Formats: sequence, C-alpha cells, structure tokens
Amino acid sequence: MESNLSERANLVELPCSTATEIQSHQEYLQNLILELTGTPATKLPVESLPPWMNTTTVPPSLEEKLQEITLQQWGILTPLQQFVLIKLSR
Repeated sequence: MESNLSERANLVELPCSTATEIQSHQEYLQNLILELTGTPATKLPVESLPPWMNTTTVPPSLEEKLQEITLQQWGILTPLQQFVLIKLSR
C-alpha cells in the first residue's frame, strides 16, 4: 500500500512542462502500468490544443449547459478548472 502512495506522489510531483519532462513522465507511467498489470498501457491521442487550454472560446458542449458563463469568465479560469468544467458537462 505504501508503495502505491509513493507512486501516486511521484506521478503528481514529477515535472511535466517541457517536452523532455513530458516524455519522462510518460515513460515513468508506462513502466509503472507495465509493472503493475503486465500489459503495456494503450496510448491515447493528445490534442494539440485541447478545449481546456483554449481561453479564446467557450466549448459548445459547455456553452449549452452553462448559459451564464462569459468569455471573460472562461478566460480567467485555470486550465484545470476549464478541464473539469468540460468533463463535467459531457
């Protein structure tokens, strides 16, 4: 159990901003999944500009559900807040 918590902490704390850091994070995660399951993880496609990183438009799926959010309000949300709202609106 303690190992699991340590692995989770590593996943959260590993830097993931630059291309090199992202690659290292992916390799760590791939190795961890292979170690725990015996099966390599399936790679999912990554959008170049996911909706939660675009501060210039409110995604239509969210706009339909949140009639009261303005573009200005959307623009000041953090990418994490935008991501959560999009996921919750689906």
